[in-house]
Amino acid sequence: MTPFTRRRFLAATALTAGAAALPGGTAKAAGPDRGIHDTSPASSWKDGFLTGNGEYGAVLHGAPAAEKVIFNYHRLVLPNGTRSVTPPVLSGRLNAVRDKALAGDYAGANKDFAAGWSLRWTQTYHPAYELGIATQSPTVSNYRRATDFRTGEVTTTWTNDGTWTRRAFVSRADK
Repeated sequence: MTPFTRRRFLAATALTAGAAALPGGTAKAAGPDRGIHDTSPASSWKDGFLTGNGEYGAVLHGAPAAEKVIFNYHRLVLPNGTRSVTPPVLSGRLNAVRDKALAGDYAGANKDFAAGWSLRWTQTYHPAYELGIATQSPTVSNYRRATDFRTGEVTTTWTNDGTWTRRAFVSRADK
């Protein structure tokens, strides 16, 4: 296996982000069949839309004239002594918990699901870097951003002297 260097990380994420603005297409009024959409830009990374594959990730936020992409890698964490913590094995409880929840006994389902373990903070992610995409878009209309959960693609579309679309998708090399 080839060692993962900073240079390889930056090259891979920059190539897979696909965040360049491309003219063409038309804005859709509705969101994807499986996904989420919004008609206003995310003012903060906390409201940004995510794309990722469990190893690499990106959060997209901001207006078309100043969009930002925050890249992440799953091993970039802030250590806090919980590296060896493993998630609890809950699969044996799932059917009973699901039955309680479907019957409306949400408190009972929650109690059964969480029995025997307590909340533990794990190592938090640390962003790798932020890419700013600055364009001249003084007047924007028909703004729409969406994440398609089936494909993992984040799309931002707006109108300004034509319709513009930015697409981002995070993938990893075939192994």
